Amino acid sequence: MSRIIIDSGISYLGNIPNEWNIFRIKNAFKCRKNIVNDNWSNTQLLSLTTSGVKEKDIDNPNGKLPDSFDGYQYVEENNIIMCLFDLDCSAVFSGISKYNGMISPAYKVLECKEIMNPDYAGYYFNYIGFDRKYMHYSKNIRYTLNYDEFSSLPMLIPPLEEQKRISQYLDKQCKKIDEIIKDNNHVIELLKEYKSNIIISTIKNGCQENREKKASNVSWLGKIPKDWSVNKIKYICSFNPSYKEEFNNAEEIGYIPMDLLKCGYADPSVIMFDKAPTGLTRFINNDIIMAKVTPCFENGEIAMVNNLKNGIGVGSTELFVFNCKNILNKYFMYILNNNYIRDKFASTMTGTGGLKRVSADYVKNFKIPCPAIEEQEKIVEFLDDQINKLDQVIEYRKQIIEKLEEYKRSLIYECVTGKREV
Repeated sequence: MSRIIIDSGISYLGNIPNEWNIFRIKNAFKCRKNIVNDNWSNTQLLSLTTSGVKEKDIDNPNGKLPDSFDGYQYVEENNIIMCLFDLDCSAVFSGISKYNGMISPAYKVLECKEIMNPDYAGYYFNYIGFDRKYMHYSKNIRYTLNYDEFSSLPMLIPPLEEQKRISQYLDKQCKKIDEIIKDNNHVIELLKEYKSNIIISTIKNGCQENREKKASNVSWLGKIPKDWSVNKIKYICSFNPSYKEEFNNAEEIGYIPMDLLKCGYADPSVIMFDKAPTGLTRFINNDIIMAKVTPCFENGEIAMVNNLKNGIGVGSTELFVFNCKNILNKYFMYILNNNYIRDKFASTMTGTGGLKRVSADYVKNFKIPCPAIEEQEKIVEFLDDQINKLDQVIEYRKQIIEKLEEYKRSLIYECVTGKREV
């Protein structure tokens, strides 16, 4: 017999099975805040990530940690961790912990009452976080919900046995989807590695086989074609050139803040000359700009800029600028924009926390191979062809992952709201 469906009266839930209940969140959870105090050194550190609640190594952390954890709060297995701030931009909203440990006091730790299955709750809040469905309930500029506001919101609660069936079904289905996504991500990483290897091999050896070689006297290069030379970057490019052009205050110029600089391209906006913040880095059309600060540098934020209004632009002070003189821009881009060279530069980073920077002295004195311009053109043509083919395959794999993620979100939505009977 088909189940009776009724209108929930809640836009993001839609129609629901008649036998399902809608209670306030506080009817299904208790908010815990047990502080670890001096016991933090004996407690596993946990982190709320986009892939769930994970154990974190205090001794080898990725990211900044406090000097002491005595203000952190205990977490028990099957507790739900909620991030109720920055609902407009936070990368993660919730997660179910499969560990005992401690976590930042910035989060809310929820313990399920008898009417709530933790795994169903995990999937339900996963759905809520998809499209930031609680954002419109927040009332301040940081899009934050206090716990009283959050706990008063409605929550869909099926019968307990059905919650268990739903979570078990989603565990199986999501595991299958995640395995396919993992396989595709693995293929993408292999293709990216292959792409980097093609680039580094070609800029070391050129496109011709069986050439006479000579010692480059540069450790990372080894032997290079006999007719090539080796030069420091500062001798073939103007490194961080000083552009002194002045404009009328009402004139427009290009503007590339760091969020408009991506891996391989930049999308300039326009700003009035007198509205541009003072002290920014200047560059002109066809210059190459590269982020020098973490994490932008590691993310490969580098591009050859063009389409700048009036031919000049400004951007972050955390940029290196290269104006190519005796080398092709695109050939030089291939040298800079690959994982091998990036790792070389990254090894020189100094600073603390999120303010580590690549050494400018190391970059400008870094030695690179310099074939004749005619051969640089052939190398660029060859690499453009090879990289374009690989990028097409990578993009195809990314589209598969995107469709699988969409299907997974749809599946969770249908199950936790009763649209799909399990």
